Amino acid sequence: MTSKSNKITLRETFAIHYRAYKDLRPYCPGVFASAGIHGAVSALSPYATVYLSARLINELAGARRPEVLWPLVGITLAVTAGLVLLTGALLHWKNAAWDRYIQAKEKLFTDKMLSLDYADVDNAKTHDLLSQIRQNELWAGWGFQVLLEAFGEIARGIAGILGAIVLTISLFILPVPASAGWVAILNHPLFIALLAAALVLVALLAPLCKNKANQYIASISEDAKFANRFFHAFGSLSGEKESNLDIRMYNQQKIASFYLKQNNTFCIGGKFSRLSLGPIGGLSALSASISAVLTGLVYLFVCLKAWGGAFGVGSVTQYVGAVTALSTSLSTLVEMLGMLQSNTPSYNKFQS
Repeated sequence: MTSKSNKITLRETFAIHYRAYKDLRPYCPGVFASAGIHGAVSALSPYATVYLSARLINELAGARRPEVLWPLVGITLAVTAGLVLLTGALLHWKNAAWDRYIQAKEKLFTDKMLSLDYADVDNAKTHDLLSQIRQNELWAGWGFQVLLEAFGEIARGIAGILGAIVLTISLFILPVPASAGWVAILNHPLFIALLAAALVLVALLAPLCKNKANQYIASISEDAKFANRFFHAFGSLSGEKESNLDIRMYNQQKIASFYLKQNNTFCIGGKFSRLSLGPIGGLSALSASISAVLTGLVYLFVCLKAWGGAFGVGSVTQYVGAVTALSTSLSTLVEMLGMLQSNTPSYNKFQS
């Protein structure tokens, strides 16, 4: 990434995307609300199932009282079915709003062009700028699309963190009985604090690696836009019926082949390929590996506390699911903030 992009602060990122939000929202009312509400409900829905499943397993592993089991089964089925229907309805609302967004975005660009003086509309720089905006959208989705997707994912992340905290807090509060022997060390506040810090650190490292990979992708935006123009101009020649005669008369396929090979950003051995095989691929793999390590730490801690007698076997599913979801939600939040930061240079062109 360029040094200029590296200097973009979170305050600048929020300011420019807030302006983008204000620009787009009047053209498609409800699109941000649908993305945010769907994201939040989608994040919270699994917690209800996890919690009720834990209660069922605890009862089955314990007293197995029919008067308790049957109501639990009925409540679990009803809640699960209701959440599936609610999530489906919200997804339909979100998809419908997204379709309106695509048209609204084009109307926003059209209104902007119509608001310009004729001299500005006729200026080649204006059309070049619009072309760059569309190239950014086509090759990596930069621009309004990232803002809308991030809005829903940030809502999902925040809701997921809050829900996970509610289900996870008892994991650290419930003590292991002193009779459990050395496992009772898990009750020590320092041990719990260190573990919580390790979980947060690992949860942050994964998205930071992903964000760094995204910065490498954003760093080749200018090359990518130029390469897209070549591919669009020369790569589609054979599919244009009006050009077939000229292609055969003047052997234009040789010209197309020459320029496509000269600008090889996306070709084998090109800049994007080298980055994918190098830092982008390495950072993405490291991000996935860190997430796997976190899952292992969670299983180890939860299972040791269950083995020591701090809670029943059914609670293992609750805590593992909740802590894993907490990590995922935290990672999603950090990753989306990084994505918005990487999107800022592209959105700057909208303000030109």
